[in-house]
Amino acid sequence: VFSEKPLCRNLEEMQQIQAAVQASDKFFNCGLCVRAWPEYNYLYEQMKAGAYGKLLVANFRRLSPTTEFNLNWKNWYMNADWSGGAILDLHLHDTDFITYLIGKPKAVTSFGRNLNSDHGIDHVVTRYEYGDGTLVLAEGGWGAARSVPFEMSFQVIFEKATVRLEPSGQLKVYWTDGKIDTITIDTQNLPTGWHQELAYFDKCVLDGVTPDKYQTPQSVFDSYRVLCAERESVAQGKTIAL
Repeated sequence: VFSEKPLCRNLEEMQQIQAAVQASDKFFNCGLCVRAWPEYNYLYEQMKAGAYGKLLVANFRRLSPTTEFNLNWKNWYMNADWSGGAILDLHLHDTDFITYLIGKPKAVTSFGRNLNSDHGIDHVVTRYEYGDGTLVLAEGGWGAARSVPFEMSFQVIFEKATVRLEPSGQLKVYWTDGKIDTITIDTQNLPTGWHQELAYFDKCVLDGVTPDKYQTPQSVFDSYRVLCAERESVAQGKTIAL
């Protein structure tokens, strides 16, 4: 099974899926493609290798024009019971990548509001608290005017360098000594995270190898719990511990 995201709508559904996955000896993965997206994967690999020193501040943005009446079936993005709203359909990518990159936070504090869906969270800003002084933020939403271009970007400040994925899609490393590197990633015929994750999953199935690159089922479940805490934080107006 290769599931699109969002995997489910709530923790009860997630627990049912988790039990089914654990009981099966077959293959399972979820389309959290940002982990496999070349620029994000580059950041992940360089950080894990210690190339930039200690992480200080990370800021991720995923912003979309409105999806209302955008030629989608029965306007389903605007039905939060179906799509989960922007927090579950769009913003979850950055929550998942942050959890993958840094680990599960100790707590989240989220602010969100409804803009144009029936009762979903259409825009959200979250602080992920790790208890060590690191400032980690993410903003996501699909409430902007139809003419606004889509943006996925990040700026991550380390001791030795700042790494930026510009809204234009250009990846750059700004070193503290003034040097600037423009990063070009050779992805050959697999240019996006969609291509990368599906090609890898297909190969694992054909070779009979349990997929463990980019994600494991448990890591998907872990990041989904963080996202559910964000929704709870918005609803209750307070910080939620994990």
